[in-house]
Amino acid sequence: MKAALSSLFAILLFPLCGCGKENDGNMAAPALEITIGDISSGSATIAYEQRNAETVYALISTREFPEPDAGTIKEEGVAGADGLFFFEGLKSGSAYFVYAVAWNGQQHSAVHSLSFIAKDSPPEVYPWEKERSGPRIFSDITLCPGGNTSKSPYRWDEKRFAPHVSYVDKGGREHWLFEAFLGIEGEVQGRNMVMYIGTSKTHKSADKECWQYLLDYWLGPGGCVAALDRQIAAVKERIGEPPTPRQFVLVAPDPIKYQVFTDPTSSTTYWGSISGRTLDFSFVQDRIRAYLWYMDRAREMWDELSPKNIEFAGFYILSEDLVATPDGWNYANKQWDIILEEVHEHLDNRNEGLYWIPYYMASGYNIWKRLGITMAWMQPNHYWDDAGVKNMDSSFGAMRRFGMGMELEFEYSMVLEVMKRGLKGPDAEGNMTYTVEDVPMLRERFRDYMEWYRKYGLYGVNPIALYSGSNALYQLYVSSEPEDREIYHELCQFIINSGLREK
Repeated sequence: MKAALSSLFAILLFPLCGCGKENDGNMAAPALEITIGDISSGSATIAYEQRNAETVYALISTREFPEPDAGTIKEEGVAGADGLFFFEGLKSGSAYFVYAVAWNGQQHSAVHSLSFIAKDSPPEVYPWEKERSGPRIFSDITLCPGGNTSKSPYRWDEKRFAPHVSYVDKGGREHWLFEAFLGIEGEVQGRNMVMYIGTSKTHKSADKECWQYLLDYWLGPGGCVAALDRQIAAVKERIGEPPTPRQFVLVAPDPIKYQVFTDPTSSTTYWGSISGRTLDFSFVQDRIRAYLWYMDRAREMWDELSPKNIEFAGFYILSEDLVATPDGWNYANKQWDIILEEVHEHLDNRNEGLYWIPYYMASGYNIWKRLGITMAWMQPNHYWDDAGVKNMDSSFGAMRRFGMGMELEFEYSMVLEVMKRGLKGPDAEGNMTYTVEDVPMLRERFRDYMEWYRKYGLYGVNPIALYSGSNALYQLYVSSEPEDREIYHELCQFIINSGLREK
């Protein structure tokens, strides 16, 4: 938002259509345009420009008039002065409707209207945010999917975090491994809800209760971040302080317009309420409001948890494509440019970052910096590319051109000890087709990532993100198969030897 946000509340503006008709007559009819002006504590300023008029009147109300009447606005409203209206005594969390009309004798302009929501200001900047000079940047991050009740293991504890936090090399020396950890999840299987914009016709969009569930899973007193904090503390006791502070990034669920995204007749008021008002996701401002509620609640819970060995870096954008231009697919139902402008401003003022990993050449990959994102990585998706359609030159060329990192990808289907049990692994379409015979092929694809990152001159220059499915890094770590152990060492050496850690 361009308006100053310097007081107890902020105003989210969205225009309504002008309504009414300008009077016919021989004289030029009055014309009017109104826009949001500045805001301050408990008040709002509406600016106007008029032509062919003597006076402009405006009426503010907490209810929407179906057919605003120019005469009523003149009789019950107030007259503007010097191109401004100033309204005081506004209540946080309430919706307001402003109707204005320009008059010249017996003629008047069309009635013009604006609607806004007065909301509580975000919490003050926390002390641990004030200590920073800006959003956190790191050399590598590991994805830790958690919170889906259908997955096993379900919870991240110290044991499960261990191979992500540190690495013991072949000589017995322990090293710090990943600098950052991403708590990520897209589904709440027990409630048949999804947190990402997708094409499912059976899953409902996650509501406020689900969003809070995800916060509790990660940031509650007995949550997974507390376990991560304890594991980092244990490693500190053995090898001392890490060279840089460890960071945690939390996923932010997509604010999905419809209760079922693929069904535009489904509810837009399914999510829940804030400050006693039910949000309507047909308005992008209400989707922004829910997004910011989640982020401020996460920051509040982090402050209450107060981990001693890990910092809160910010939020991960769950949507893997960011349709941000009107000609993009389904733009009207996404509007990421509008959402991220305000979210970026909100977080930047608190030294928090926005992080994102699009799939192969997904919408927005070439404008991620313009959208206010702090760091971005691309998924080459090569690991599952049986058809050979994910061109490596395209993805790595895009990484180099647009300053993106690489997501290094593999799943349990590469772990020989696991696949020997007769399991099958998913291909790009989710079909369970990979068998133990495919393990050598999948390992070569995995090694291709590291080879191409070096080939394009990105290793030690751009950051790395690791996707290892739900638990595959741990499975490599505990495997008794020599081939699994060898590729585990290759992976960890690739992470710790990146020259980016020294920059």
